[in-house]
Amino acid sequence: MINCHFINNAQGITNSNKAAIEAVSNRFLTDKQHHNFKIQAYGLRDILDLAKFGKIAVDNEVLEFEIDGSQAYRFEDNAAKSGIGLPKKVFVGICNVNEFINLQNKYHHNQLYAENIRLYLGDRASVNKDIIGTISSEESIWFPYMNNGISIICEKFEIGNMKNGKKLPIELYDMQIINGCQTVNALYSAKYNEQTKDNFRASNVLVKIYQIGSDQADFKMNVIKATNNQNAIKTYSLLANDPIQIAIGEKMKMFDYVYDRKGESKNMATNKIVSMPNAALAYRAVYWFAAQALRSRMGHSRVFQKNEYDKLYLNDNIDDSSYVNDISVKLLISTIIIDTIRTQIQSTASNYLLNLPIFKKSSYYLSGLFYALYKEQVDNKIQEMKDLIEENNIPKIKGIDPIKTFEDFIIREFPEIVSSFTEFYNSYPEDKTDVDNLLKSSKFSEAFESKVEKITNRTVKNLIRFNEYNS
Repeated sequence: MINCHFINNAQGITNSNKAAIEAVSNRFLTDKQHHNFKIQAYGLRDILDLAKFGKIAVDNEVLEFEIDGSQAYRFEDNAAKSGIGLPKKVFVGICNVNEFINLQNKYHHNQLYAENIRLYLGDRASVNKDIIGTISSEESIWFPYMNNGISIICEKFEIGNMKNGKKLPIELYDMQIINGCQTVNALYSAKYNEQTKDNFRASNVLVKIYQIGSDQADFKMNVIKATNNQNAIKTYSLLANDPIQIAIGEKMKMFDYVYDRKGESKNMATNKIVSMPNAALAYRAVYWFAAQALRSRMGHSRVFQKNEYDKLYLNDNIDDSSYVNDISVKLLISTIIIDTIRTQIQSTASNYLLNLPIFKKSSYYLSGLFYALYKEQVDNKIQEMKDLIEENNIPKIKGIDPIKTFEDFIIREFPEIVSSFTEFYNSYPEDKTDVDNLLKSSKFSEAFESKVEKITNRTVKNLIRFNEYNS
C-alpha cells in the first residue's frame, strides 16, 4: 500500500484548497482500485482529530444525485408544518454507488455509522455476499431495483444547482448513515477487493435524506429504529414462489399433505405438514447420506443458496411431469422417514441411550441407514406413489393411505435400524467421548459410508447417482 497525505496548515481545509485537493484525489481513484495507491488530504483539524481520537470527524459532504427523464427525485419541505414532529426536510433520489464508496474511502473508521445500530458484518455475511456478487457481475444494472437503499440523517442539507442537466449536488452537514452500512461497505469491498475489483461495475442506489433538528430526538430515535426494524428474511423464503416449489406443493396436496413454503401451516389444523427447508435437509440425509454435512454446517439457509439449491431442484425440468412427480414424492418420503425416526428417538430414548450415547442426535444418520437397509422397499413405495399421481385418482389415494402404511413399516423396523447403527458405533475405533464433534467428524462420516457400502454393495457415490437418475 502506497500512501500519500496532503497536509494543510489551516484550521480546516478552505473551499478553494478543498476543490484542488479533491481534483488531485479524483485523479488517483483508478490507481487506488487497480494499484492500491491511496491518497488522503488532512487539514490541521483533521490531524488533531487523528491524534486525539484516531479518526477524523465527518465534514460537510456533497452527494451528486442522478437526475434525468427516468430518474427524478422527491423533495419535501416541512418548514410550514412545525410542531407536528415531521423532519424539517426530506429528499429521496438516486445516487451513483461511487458517491458512497468515496465517502467510505475517506471515513474508513466507521465515522459515517455512529448512529447506525450495527457495523459491517463482513463480506461473508449472506446479504453482503449477494451485494458483492450483484455489483461485480452483469446483474449490476439490477442493483437499484434489488437493494433497499441508504438512509441518511443530517443537521441540514442544501440543494445546489443542476450540473449539465443531469447532476444535482446536495451538501449535507453532520451526516450519518442510519441504514445502509452493509450496502456501503460491501460496495467498497467489491470495488477494491482483489477477487472482484476487475469485475466491479458502478450502478445506482436509492437514497433517502432526513434533515432532523436538535429538538427532534424522538423522531430521530424512531426513524433509526424503523429503518432497521425489518423482519429477517430467510434465504429459503426468497425461493418460496419458485415454480418448482409451487409444483411440488401441488403434488403433495394429492396425498393430503401441506408443503409449507411460507409458514402458512401455523394456522392450519393439520399435522400433515412438510416444511420446505426441512424437506431439503431430509432429502440429503436419506438419499445422499449427508448426515455429517447436515450436523456440521448445512442449515436451512445454506441448502437454499444457489450452488446447493441447483443440485436438488432442476427448474429446467419443470415441464417434465416425470421429474416433478419424482422430486415431489422423494421429498415427501424422506420427510416422513426423518420425522418418524425423530418421533421414535424421543419415545424410546431410555431403551437405547446406555449402549448408544449419540442416539438422541443421530436422526440424520439413522434416516440414511434406514434407506440403505430398506432401499428396495423405499424405492417401491416411491414408485407406487408416483403411479398414483399419474392415475390422478384422489379417492384411491385416500383409500390406500400409502403414507400411513409406510410410517407403520418404519416404526416396525426401527429397532433393527438402531441395532445396525449401534454395531457400527461400537466398531468405530476413534475417540467417542465428545458426541457433538463425533457426529460432525469427517472420519466418522467416512466410516459410516463404508457401512452403507457394505449393506448395499455399492459405493455411496454410485448409490446416490443410481437413486437420482435411474429410479
